[in-house]
Amino acid sequence: MLVNSAIRKLYNSFAVLLCLTASYLAHAGNGASPALYLAQKGDTKIYLLGSIHAGREDFYPLASHIQQAFQDADELLLELTPDQMTPQQLQAAMMKFGVLSSPKPLQDRMTSATYDQIKTVIADAGLPAHQLIFMRDWAILIQLTVATIQKMGLAADQGVDQHFSTLAASAGKPMRGLETLEQQFEILASMDELGPELLYKDFVNELSYAKNWLQAVESAWRNGDAARLNSLYQEYDERQQQADFMSKLNRDRNKNWRDQLVLLPTGKTYMMVVGDMHIHANDSVLDFLKESDFEVKQIHHVVAAQQTAAL
Repeated sequence: MLVNSAIRKLYNSFAVLLCLTASYLAHAGNGASPALYLAQKGDTKIYLLGSIHAGREDFYPLASHIQQAFQDADELLLELTPDQMTPQQLQAAMMKFGVLSSPKPLQDRMTSATYDQIKTVIADAGLPAHQLIFMRDWAILIQLTVATIQKMGLAADQGVDQHFSTLAASAGKPMRGLETLEQQFEILASMDELGPELLYKDFVNELSYAKNWLQAVESAWRNGDAARLNSLYQEYDERQQQADFMSKLNRDRNKNWRDQLVLLPTGKTYMMVVGDMHIHANDSVLDFLKESDFEVKQIHHVVAAQQTAAL
């Protein structure tokens, strides 16, 4: 049985897969300045920031207007809050969605040609083959994604959403989760509907492209280049063979979040930090908020209500 620490390590990559934002680049400077948006309707204000879920220490401090937006927010909105991801909750979700009822060797799940390819990737990643026979295919691919991300020098504890959840906890700022852990696991588990042959072959074939693409995503994210990010996400979508899964991953969740945002208590200021694809891909949260009569604009300055320390 997977121990809690292993499950948490595995979960730390789930969000990375959901938005697929990471890279090899090492940047100098005073931290990142990703695009920040303000959605406003009446006396309700929502700041929206795209997150890279596995980050680098040199992301911080973030640009001063982003720090100020967090300072001014009454509540932080996240995909999941820390109290939704306890070791016990993670273990229960993994046992339900990620573990086979009986072990099955990988070579029995796909053609010999595909197995020879993925076997090399698994060996390079240093994954324990004896554990993989108990895991569903989507969970194995998550583990391979983790290994790739780690080789890039990225860490979940430097992710942007985790950065802000830590700050919120320290400041006593309320946090609200926009979905449940089971909902996220269920979406990822639906990858298995595509079948192992397609899943593993696609992973191997796209690995080299993905690394270059991810490098471009981080560069655009750091510099707040919204147009470039949208172009990169469109390019990614065009290469996918699983339109239904991508809709579950992005568009459907964005609509669900919009439906929650319009019901938030009015007269307050919120800050929403979610995977960057939800902000800059087509059918984004921003697009759906506009449909609900929110005025949405990118902002580069936030008037400080009071002096704030660097976050």
